[in-house]
Amino acid sequence: MNSPVLSICIPTYNRSNELYEKITEILKCNSGDFDIIVLDNCSSDGTYENLKQIKDKRLKLYQNESNIGGILNPLKAITYGDGLYSLIFLDKDELAPEYLEAFISFLRTADVSHGYCELDLDDTAKFENKFFASGTESVIRTAFLSKHPTGMFWKTDLYKSSKVLHDIFKNPVTFGFYFELINCELSVNSQLGSAIYNSPLVYMAKYCEENKNVFTLSYNKKNCYFLPKIRYEAFKRYINFAVSCGCNSLNDGYIVFSECFQRCIGSILWSIKYKYNKYMMLHYNLKKRELNIFNSLYYIFVSVLWYFSFLNKEKFIFKIKTLGYFLKTVGRLTKKFAYKIIDFLS
Repeated sequence: MNSPVLSICIPTYNRSNELYEKITEILKCNSGDFDIIVLDNCSSDGTYENLKQIKDKRLKLYQNESNIGGILNPLKAITYGDGLYSLIFLDKDELAPEYLEAFISFLRTADVSHGYCELDLDDTAKFENKFFASGTESVIRTAFLSKHPTGMFWKTDLYKSSKVLHDIFKNPVTFGFYFELINCELSVNSQLGSAIYNSPLVYMAKYCEENKNVFTLSYNKKNCYFLPKIRYEAFKRYINFAVSCGCNSLNDGYIVFSECFQRCIGSILWSIKYKYNKYMMLHYNLKKRELNIFNSLYYIFVSVLWYFSFLNKEKFIFKIKTLGYFLKTVGRLTKKFAYKIIDFLS
């Protein structure tokens, strides 16, 4: 049997009935150019047994011998993919079957190492798909974004041969954005570029709306991904990995570090807004005092100190270029914002 164009890889835990319905809807698509890979993480609600009732050769079920946690299970699920490309789709999110054939058609000619689908687009969205050359351009557009994983896709053989993937399973630590490291590795080491698919396909907004009054079991005030301290820790991991991948050796590699630095500062400042969202604070069981401007400014200051003490003395010019690009970008954004204010007032 020939391999399909796409493997839809679904890591799951205790969503038996909900996932059954989602999969049966997807399988109503008559295309033979996709299959569905489900990796059950030792669910206690009969997920594996329930899904076995679906008689369709495009559905392939696997189950872990023991629960490996919600971070490793998505990473492992994709290793079971046998399509030309593999797409990660978390069991709590939505995939619209009516748009699946269009995505498969895109993949037939894309010839990229990886990419991601924009989330929550409706059928009125009129955006062009974007393609990026390998190297700096691919890194800054598809890596270190701290994105929700649903909708990310990879050329399956490149994903399976990823060095960072093998290292993660050898020495796993708690980190919610491993896929970003794989995207960086492929951006630098693969000759193929990357892409953003800008058409409707995957959605997470419905889950967020339905669970806004529910406590999360994955995050707390010590590890919540948007807390300033956690954003700072993620920034350090990104920068360390960028160096290990050789991003600082690229001709314009300083742009990678500047973009990463900007995102770190932006996400730390942006975290303050969550204190005014009672549903977010309830969902993550946080108190308002845990999100404040002084805490944010402290971790921005710490980020600056850490970065400029991180690269060795021989990289002084590189660090200055990073700072220069950062200031240039801030100046451009400030100017753009000022013009908008002037237009509004006039």
